[in-house]
Amino acid sequence: SMIGVPPTCGFFSKWYLLLGGIEAGQWQFVIALIFSSLVNAVLFFRIIELAYFHSSQDEHTSLERQEAPWWILSPLALTAVLLIVVGLSTGPLVNNVIRLMLPAGF
Repeated sequence: SMIGVPPTCGFFSKWYLLLGGIEAGQWQFVIALIFSSLVNAVLFFRIIELAYFHSSQDEHTSLERQEAPWWILSPLALTAVLLIVVGLSTGPLVNNVIRLMLPAGF
């Protein structure tokens, strides 16, 4: 979600920010947002690479990796599902909740 991968809610928030920057002609903002997303992608994919694709033999250690128990993984799985649900429901969320909070001129 932090990188802005569809259909997570991070994608739609960045999408709206990019559209607003383009409509306002603030190209430096658009470039900074795209650049920060690319930097986040590189950093997070490096963490994923080390966590899932780096074998313990490469480190010359005898540590054995084990899967975490379900009670530790369940909050992470719930958060991932909620990020996708919020991302897929951004249309109604923006139209029915956020627009009601904005002043009449927006």
